[in-house]
Amino acid sequence: MPAAIEVIHRDPDILGGTPVFVGTRVPFRNLIDYLEGGYSLDEFLDCFPSVSRDQAVAALQAAHKVLSDRAKSCLTSNCQGIWLGISKGTCVRTVQQQGWAGLKNAALLREAAAAGFEVFLTSDQNTRVQQNLKQAELFVIALAARTNKIEDLLPPVPLVTAALRDTAPGRLVRIGN
Repeated sequence: MPAAIEVIHRDPDILGGTPVFVGTRVPFRNLIDYLEGGYSLDEFLDCFPSVSRDQAVAALQAAHKVLSDRAKSCLTSNCQGIWLGISKGTCVRTVQQQGWAGLKNAALLREAAAAGFEVFLTSDQNTRVQQNLKQAELFVIALAARTNKIEDLLPPVPLVTAALRDTAPGRLVRIGN
């Protein structure tokens, strides 16, 4: 099965650089939108015949691999649900799903640690400045991307996978720009 890096790419001449499936003009975001909308993979493939099943599955497996390699539980914030429903055997939840949308900063990190989460994935680039991460009981990954949309968060998936191999509570890893 090809790796996600081989099945998704950006080209400024194709849809202004939106991440698309290689050999097509179909944005990866379309697949996520279909799945989040309750459609099956087969329905997506019927509507976008230029995308192969292998391409779609490889892209989803890359996202799955990020967390299933290491983390048993991960909480995401501002990451458009990139890991939702993809990671078998891993508890992946959003701040909103936990009912913690009103919690901010240290209170959110304390609540996540108390609930047993091991990893906190965020696109908030001020986490290091705003929090005393030495006292946190979570491994924090801050994704730096152009936006917090899935098409901008997918390219650093291999770097997130690598970071999850060496988790440590109270540690922050910044990935991306």
